[in-house]
Amino acid sequence: MRLIEAREASIAFSGQGHIVIVEISLEAFRARLSSEIFLRDLANPSDQPQMSQQQFSDIFRRALWEAHRKRCLYCGTPLMFKELAIDHVIPEKLIDGPFLDQVRTSHHLVPDFNITGDENLAPSCHPCNWDKLGRLLTPERTALILTRVQEKVSETRRLRKLYEDECGADRAIIRILTALNAGKISWQEITSAIRNYETEQDVFRLNQEIGFLDGGRISSMKKSDINRLLDLPVKLGTDLPEGLRLLKNGDERYVRTSREYRTAKAEGFQPYTNFELKMAGFFELPCAVFTAVEKAQSSTKSFIREPRVGISDLRYVPVSLLPYLNTQPEPDCLTLDDVHAKGALTIRSTTSYSIEFEYGGMIRILVEIMRADLDGDGIEDILLWSYERVIGGSHSFVSVMTLARRSPEAIFEPTDV
Repeated sequence: MRLIEAREASIAFSGQGHIVIVEISLEAFRARLSSEIFLRDLANPSDQPQMSQQQFSDIFRRALWEAHRKRCLYCGTPLMFKELAIDHVIPEKLIDGPFLDQVRTSHHLVPDFNITGDENLAPSCHPCNWDKLGRLLTPERTALILTRVQEKVSETRRLRKLYEDECGADRAIIRILTALNAGKISWQEITSAIRNYETEQDVFRLNQEIGFLDGGRISSMKKSDINRLLDLPVKLGTDLPEGLRLLKNGDERYVRTSREYRTAKAEGFQPYTNFELKMAGFFELPCAVFTAVEKAQSSTKSFIREPRVGISDLRYVPVSLLPYLNTQPEPDCLTLDDVHAKGALTIRSTTSYSIEFEYGGMIRILVEIMRADLDGDGIEDILLWSYERVIGGSHSFVSVMTLARRSPEAIFEPTDV
């Protein structure tokens, strides 16, 4: 071997492994030797594991774990949370080393690839984490693993934000309860502050959460949220990869989002089978809520707020809300309380904003979704979700309506959304 100072020459080998040309500058030789030794050590690290310098919060660990369906990314083994290890696919020790640029080239990494970023973090079981240690995988294996990591990055970030928001909400609730217990604030002051905030921010609270296919759920919304929410795939009661089928004169249309469902219904498409009718109910609720919020205004007068009156107050609920298949509503009764007093209606369950009862061979569930002025008259109304089914049968359907109460003595008046 001949080392030269002036220039760097390529090294070529014969087919038998003999060196044909060995001319390389001393400086380049040392750099190449150092590089090859470092990359060899990355591929075959010592048996002593090194503690990761990057710290992870429990919120991030949970988000990464759930985004990857609670499995090790390397072997697919189901993981308990306490068994989770987080692995840097590209070894963490490269951060401060002189060979990161070389690895970027050899492993085809993008220029701004971040070793401590979400795009390089993989959930791992302890056996796989121990087996890999700080080893640099082959470019082909690395590309496969990083692709699978990248597919879950957006879900990991969504879950992390969700859990951070929940944690912040829990801290706020604890502070409020502490202030209440200490007598520094009253419940009336809290409800008044919430009502003022909702009025100023145009926020509408929902008693029934709306779920979406990506796992997101909403329990309040603004008018400005509607356009975005209309294009989110709706979470159905079962897996329908193509979406819900709707028919019109023999033509089929499959829908996944509230906007697609709303457009198809406006064009005359309808669910056909009993199963499709049930699945359509999962679209009816968000579509009705979005329509109601589009029209909703903060009320200037209310006959359902103080004292609070709702769907569980049967003396204000009209008999027109009775389910009936073969039985006509009670002719001499005005409210569900009258029917219940006669023994013709059986209450199965009730909460402050819902009721389930049995009448005429059918069961009906009524749930308050939101409260606001929904018809522009300044008076607070109730958006009501209804589910009816035949006892012992397969027939069921979902509907949404509004309830208006226009004076302190009046019973509710059902109207369409």
